[in-house]
Amino acid sequence: MYAVDMTASKWWALWTRVHMCSGALIDKEWVLTTYTCANSGYNRQFVVGRSNSNPEEMTLKEKQIFWHEKYNKNTGENNIALVQLAEPVPVTINSTVYGIATLPVRQEVPTGAGMLAGYDSDGKLKTMDLKILNETDCKAQGFNNQTICTEKGKGACSGDDGSPLTQLVGGLDWKLVGLATGVLPCDQTDKVGQYVDVSQFSSWVLDKILQNS
Repeated sequence: MYAVDMTASKWWALWTRVHMCSGALIDKEWVLTTYTCANSGYNRQFVVGRSNSNPEEMTLKEKQIFWHEKYNKNTGENNIALVQLAEPVPVTINSTVYGIATLPVRQEVPTGAGMLAGYDSDGKLKTMDLKILNETDCKAQGFNNQTICTEKGKGACSGDDGSPLTQLVGGLDWKLVGLATGVLPCDQTDKVGQYVDVSQFSSWVLDKILQNS
């Protein structure tokens, strides 16, 4: 599974490790997530390959993190971050434990439906199919042009920041189209879902990887 569970130490949990948010494995040593997710907690660790019945999950530390230089906390623009793991994940073509999500083409507009994957407070993997709204309906909600919207009534909520929204391509590859952001309490899911449009940052991501690999 390409979804990555981020845990961290928090004082309100007596410095025990707790689930904070999520991200997506896009290369053997790179995780893409939101700026707000990567900027949370202390002593961050990234759990790769975690599923509800997988004893082969890996817990890795970060080597370095690249936060988008133009992140704006007031508008939510450029809410993206790239994490280089301290060691590569042993991904193989036939692996059923570790998977990689592919990046979309630059400024590619997603349509149809997507699958949201993320972890609950107990570290259990959850998935959900969501309808993606068209650009006109999304902009009518007042979001910036770096946002993908999904249907009301279900989707990401508290703890799901950075959770990947993907689309299956050719029956084989999962394309990463969005990262959950602006998540609300889980009893307020009557709002439109909000996701960072990854296609707006494909070039930024690839440049960072090439410069630091």
